[in-house]
Amino acid sequence: MKNIMVVDDEVIIAKQLEEQLFDMGYGINESASCGAEAIEFAHRLRPDLILMDIVMPGKLDGIETAIIIKEELNIPVIFITSFADDLFIERAKKAEPYGYILKPFQENEIQAAVDIALYKKEMESRLNKSESKYRALMENAGDAILLLKPMGELTILEANKETEKLLGYSSEELTGMTYPQLIPPDEVERAYAILGKINQEKSVCSKESCFQRKDGKTVPVELTGAVIEYDGEHLIQAILRDITWRKKTEEAMRTANEQLERKVEERTAELVQTNTELEKEIIVREQAEKALRKSEKKYRDLVETLKEGICTGNRAGNITYVNPAVGSLLGYSVSEITGRKVSDFIHPADLPLFNETVKAVLSGHTETLEHRVLCKSGNIRWVRCSMQPVRSEGRITGFQSVSSDITQEKLYQKQYIQLERLAAIGQLAASVAHEINSPLQGITALLSVLKNTYEHDESLQKQLDLLKGAYFKISGTVQKLLNLSRPEEKIKQNVNVNKIIEDTIDLYRSYLKKKNVKVNLNLSGNVPDILTSPGQMGQVFINLVNNSVEAMGATLKPESRWKERTTADKEINIDTSLKKGEIVIKVSDNGPGISEEDIEHIFDPFYTKKKPLGMGIGLSICEKIIEGQKGTISAGNIPEGGAQFKITLPVK
Repeated sequence: MKNIMVVDDEVIIAKQLEEQLFDMGYGINESASCGAEAIEFAHRLRPDLILMDIVMPGKLDGIETAIIIKEELNIPVIFITSFADDLFIERAKKAEPYGYILKPFQENEIQAAVDIALYKKEMESRLNKSESKYRALMENAGDAILLLKPMGELTILEANKETEKLLGYSSEELTGMTYPQLIPPDEVERAYAILGKINQEKSVCSKESCFQRKDGKTVPVELTGAVIEYDGEHLIQAILRDITWRKKTEEAMRTANEQLERKVEERTAELVQTNTELEKEIIVREQAEKALRKSEKKYRDLVETLKEGICTGNRAGNITYVNPAVGSLLGYSVSEITGRKVSDFIHPADLPLFNETVKAVLSGHTETLEHRVLCKSGNIRWVRCSMQPVRSEGRITGFQSVSSDITQEKLYQKQYIQLERLAAIGQLAASVAHEINSPLQGITALLSVLKNTYEHDESLQKQLDLLKGAYFKISGTVQKLLNLSRPEEKIKQNVNVNKIIEDTIDLYRSYLKKKNVKVNLNLSGNVPDILTSPGQMGQVFINLVNNSVEAMGATLKPESRWKERTTADKEINIDTSLKKGEIVIKVSDNGPGISEEDIEHIFDPFYTKKKPLGMGIGLSICEKIIEGQKGTISAGNIPEGGAQFKITLPVK
């Protein structure tokens, strides 16, 4: 129920108004008889609407009182007056009243004026809430945003805070500058062409460009432009994303050519709030509803077309809204995501940090974090997430997040680190090979001379054979180091991986029997031949089988389904299949499995938990060989217990 306060020094008129309002179904606050009393009651009672007599006793008349209440409490006021001359009405406009009622009045006039005033106030409140959503979204934008006039020299109308960080200018300095002033001279013509195309085709366009900072330095950006409607005219919105890191990575690796996901966020115009004189109810309703529809459409268009993922949730962690970008990232429809727990889509290893971040946001903080998400396809992607609290009537009711896909960026970083590491290993391997192979060559020559000289001394011959075996072991270690930094190019031929696997297991049959290991082969007959080096591919399977045998050397994992078996029940399963144009090979065992810590580093050179038995380069060599085939190799654990290595190889 809406509460209304009457302010009139004539008690009879005040009582008449209160009775009529009560009969209409409104709540009645205590009435006031002067301006000072009206201000005091308004602060204490907070009515939804005030009916104010203009002429009242005291220092403040109704107009001055209404202005104070408007400024301090923003409560709508309808004036009750016997005066209708233009000068008096013009002065009353300063209080921005929601209507006028001329004495003497009829009950239907009161009903219409009150209904329209309350409806107009409701529309204004909803408009303000919509505008707050815009502001919150803009404050969380991760990229620089410029709003430009499409004609002439492309004058800058607005710029957000990220633009200040990117270009070194303040928002005041940027406003009024022209777009070419921010572009290096040799890029101006190209920049005009890009924005001209955007303005002509009225479509979203993304190009790489270059901007010049205030300090004279240039910064590479990904420029995403779109035409938006602002206050009845078309303007160009330019979103600038700093791609300095990507450029450095591409230059270092010379192989990266993919762009990072672009983010699109429209900078909408400040909502126009119309405070026109009250005429007829139908006109007021149409204006209010039109403004609300326009606001909601702008907000909906902004969120629905973003490449960034927008998600809102309540305090219980349930998702209340996601935009299409979130569905595209995770592989679900929007309806499949809405209503579920946010934690359903967070990688288990990142869940503790994510929960702590949400807890901080719900206590009033704005937070940023990087974490992994689980896709419907089973893939895992990295996102950078900016979160802030959502407030309603002063209370925190949930959270809002803006997320961008940084999977490619993480891949670039990993490849960049791997590139530097392999370069260092290559230098080490070359140095070791030079320092060790030369004296080894002399040693093996001397061993041959000694064997020929003392060929009848059986005891000495055995010792020389032991020395020669040690020589081959050292030589093999050096060769592994060289293969890790630059795997030897082998002659490739058309061969079936099933045949390579069978030959490898036959070769190691006696060794596996000695270790009490049973190998189960489940090789698909649909697997086609591929062009590869049989020797290198065989080395991959040898390393993986050896890795499983060594892992099962200890007690089997207690919680696995194999726990009732004896030590002799160690098993390795090798499966092959053809899926979507790729050969899939799985090598699994029933050993203790791989810890989360080890999975992250298991393919890193020299990373091992088997010291002093291993050097930690076998799996690194496997990875390089598989990557040389344009394939992939990954490590993980299977639900029933044990480790599994998965290889995919393209057929063509």
